This record gives sequence, structure tokens and C-alpha cells, in this order.
Amino acid sequence: MSAPHTKRVCQIIKLKPGAEEAYKELHAAAWPSVLAAIARAHIADYSIHYYAPLRLLIAHFKYTGTDYEGDMRKLAQDPETQRWWALTDGLQESLVEGAQGSGRDVPWWLDLEEVFRIDGQFRLQVIRVLGHSSVIVRVSTSTARRDVADVRKSFRLEESRSK
Repeated sequence: MSAPHTKRVCQIIKLKPGAEEAYKELHAAAWPSVLAAIARAHIADYSIHYYAPLRLLIAHFKYTGTDYEGDMRKLAQDPETQRWWALTDGLQESLVEGAQGSGRDVPWWLDLEEVFRIDGQFRLQVIRVLGHSSVIVRVSTSTARRDVADVRKSFRLEESRSK
């Protein structure tokens, strides 16, 4: 068996018009049995965000197991999770062509491609201000450090003028 690794997953789906409050109420009282099934599937740091102007739900989680497809199949076979999905699916509109509901052959939520990530903590420190037109900064994370001063990157500072 291979060693566990972290896979980040981000997905989106739309809420049906008028379903916002019902969806939020369901998740405010998420079923302990469903939360336990999610944990058994090696899903951690799970959050869902809502963007009201487009009625978009954006889910993000980390998978920490060794068999993502297998764990997702087990989650989809859990009876309590199936009951939960029957409630939530009725409030959602899939963006995946041909999708019929959660836990089926065609995914219900649309997986998004990760295009950028910084691991660890990110810190920006101003090292020195050079006149009114440039700044030397140091960018560091817990996994890497780079002195932007080495490349003398300049940033234009806006000057306010009173008339």
C-alpha cells in the first residue's frame, strides 16, 4: 500500500434559485453520521463557500488517503450520505453535462483545475523604500524564501496630488 499524500480538490456547482437559505440551514446542522463518513473517506479541511451573484457553491477539501477513487466509491455507498445527498442535490444545479446526482457515474460537482498554490505561511516584508518610486521587499514562506531585493524588483508608488 502506498503512503498517504495530500490531494487538494476544488469543485463548483450552482444553487437553484431560492435555495440559499435551505442549503445554509442544512449545513448549519450537518448530520454527524455524514461528517463521520467524510472523515472515513480521508477528507479533511473541507469547506463550502457561496458566491451569491452567480449562485455558485465552491467546495474545497484535502484528501489524505491512498486510494481516492476507492474512498469516494465507499462514501457514495454510505446510506446516510446517500440520504444527505438526496436533500442537497434537490437544491443544486450541476454544471457537468449529463450529471444525474451525487455518487453516480457522471460527477455531480464540477472539478476545477488548480493553477497556483503556495504551501505554508506567506509573508511579505518591506526591507527598504528607495525614494518615491521603488521598494525592496522580501517574500518568504515556511517552505521557501526568496529575496526580491536580489532582483531589485521595483513597484510604482502612487503619489497623491492636491490641486
